[in-house]
Amino acid sequence: MGNVIDVCTQSAMMLELLYIAKGWTVTSKQLQGKFLLHAIWAAYTVVNIVLYIFMLLAADPIRDLDEWQTTPSYFVLVFRCAIMFYFLYELQNSFAREDSDYKRKLYTKFGAACLVWFIYLPILALVSPKIAALWRFKCLLSIQLGADFIFVSILVHLFWPGGEVIYFDIPKRSRPSATPDADRAVLVLDDESSEDELFERQASVRLKSTHSNGVSDNRPSYFSIDPQSDENTCL
Repeated sequence: MGNVIDVCTQSAMMLELLYIAKGWTVTSKQLQGKFLLHAIWAAYTVVNIVLYIFMLLAADPIRDLDEWQTTPSYFVLVFRCAIMFYFLYELQNSFAREDSDYKRKLYTKFGAACLVWFIYLPILALVSPKIAALWRFKCLLSIQLGADFIFVSILVHLFWPGGEVIYFDIPKRSRPSATPDADRAVLVLDDESSEDELFERQASVRLKSTHSNGVSDNRPSYFSIDPQSDENTCL
């Protein structure tokens, strides 16, 4: 069951990376080349499923072979490298179409992290025959899970909620906010403002909006204080 979940998550992750590389919701609201993208993703998913079925049914447990020393695994690795080049090609096109420096920095960091994630598995497959058979499975599994965890952590850091106004081209009506003035303040971007200044601007506008709406007046008052009197009456 764990291997099935792993195949599904790897395929879903690959599709998400290709979406972002094509600039969907970052540079463009429309996803271009849907058929080719989904065809590549479907072929990659099918190859991974074939590899899983082969390791489940056809692999000989007596032979000293791991998952990445079989014929289906070679197709998976070659397909992964091909997708990596397609990913870099689309990412370069999205970077060239983008005018915002913030989004260009996002593309740069995102591309560097994804490139390491794409290339580590072929390198791991080349190194695996050098590992002793007694420790090979645990070593490969630990390295693979550790690399995936680090990569997902980097993605969480890059796309952490709060930077969606700067990085993503999302219509304002899809992001309801209790303080629309703060959203309007952040949407006014200029090249001389840093991300910290934009977030500070948003926080200051929200604070002013809170005081202007009289939030403090709605708080329960337990004491009635008369400035002209020395005695305070408890309600």
